[in-house]
Amino acid sequence: MSKIIFEKDNRTSRFHMRMSYFLILPWFILLSSCIDKNIDVRNSIGELSHMNPEIPILNWRIIGPFNDTTNADRILTLASPLHNLNHEIEQKDLIDTLYKQQKGFVIDFADLYGDRENSVTYALSVITTDKAGEVAFLVGVDDNIRLWVNDALCLTTEGSRGLRKNQFVEKIFLEEGDNVIVAEISNGQNEWEFSLEVATIEHVRYNALIFDYYGNCVNPLLSSKDSLEFRISDFDFLPATRPSKLTIYDFDDDRVMEQTLALDKYPKVSLKGLKEGVYRYTLVLDADTLDGFFAYGGLDKVYHRDKILEKYRHNKQTFDLLSPYVKRSDHLIASWVTNAKRQDIELERKIVYCIYKILEIVHKATKGPINESML
Repeated sequence: MSKIIFEKDNRTSRFHMRMSYFLILPWFILLSSCIDKNIDVRNSIGELSHMNPEIPILNWRIIGPFNDTTNADRILTLASPLHNLNHEIEQKDLIDTLYKQQKGFVIDFADLYGDRENSVTYALSVITTDKAGEVAFLVGVDDNIRLWVNDALCLTTEGSRGLRKNQFVEKIFLEEGDNVIVAEISNGQNEWEFSLEVATIEHVRYNALIFDYYGNCVNPLLSSKDSLEFRISDFDFLPATRPSKLTIYDFDDDRVMEQTLALDKYPKVSLKGLKEGVYRYTLVLDADTLDGFFAYGGLDKVYHRDKILEKYRHNKQTFDLLSPYVKRSDHLIASWVTNAKRQDIELERKIVYCIYKILEIVHKATKGPINESML
């Protein structure tokens, strides 16, 4: 049998194989014999800073493919990806290779294993840092992953998905020196990919890398009996150590309500006494100010589309400002109705924003001529 070490060049998608022959036991391969001591899987993040806030992890040792996850404990017996495995794994045709990922690309396991379904592989690496502290791991995976850092399980996913950048964002504490990373990546069918970047906590927070990071209002379309409900997607990246301040504004930017909140309790805010309408709000936290919109009182009570268009049909300047938002809201509301008005937070936010802009134009037009620069 042959030992094969692949050295991938993403620019040509070709592989160069170097072959050396050795005897093995008939039904298993000894993984420890496959490691090239001259290639390092360490990745330094010493240059991580506000000027260089993301560093890709490019050097890996990859072991696989397996048919299931029963070998996880054996893989985790490594003291480091540079050391030998303590156990022999009884499986033919196993590839144990050192992999240099090209910057700007992802690890594509199909390049190593071909098209395989319902399979598992392991990617091992070492991240070195000159000081201990918290960082953000930016993980992309197709389909699922279990991720260990220094023997601690930090991330587990389920389901089926395609890879995208910043798919999972986790706060991780790294020790000074070497930190061992073990990723178990499983595939159902089709694409089988993985990527990992290390970023500063501030980079994640200020650039809102987490999906729906600033989407803190979870019910932007409320009836007059509902309370306004808030949440923050991930408190690890948006510290709120003190009570937060909610301020609600009307179209003149006058404050119509203020309240102090303890967001860690996911509060519901009573709007009793507030007139039905569409409002803008700000939510001030320790280091960030979030903002958004909500409609209070029911859509049919706060938005009268036909009356608005009829009123301004002969006022070309105002009508031209209204038209894009009306057309957009028509499309969004039609989608919402088609889905039987089931809660879709993202869709509801878009509807409320369009209606806010429509009513803002109407409000300003009642005070005199209006142009785009006034919005």
